[in-house]
Amino acid sequence: MPLELGAKLAVYLASEESNGITGKLISAQWDPWQDLQKHRDELAMSDIYCLRRIVPEDRGKKWS
Repeated sequence: MPLELGAKLAVYLASEESNGITGKLISAQWDPWQDLQKHRDELAMSDIYCLRRIVPEDRGKKWS
């Protein structure tokens, strides 16, 4: 993957165009990030492109 593609994604994410697209795990190479603003409302209400941290309590464990 060319570094330029990753740089373009970084610029997009820092721009006003991507406002509202937060907390997502997006691949510069594999995901259609250039069009994500079209799906902003759907993304906000879904777990698409989300990475979730699972803690022991989520699995019924009490470690602390």
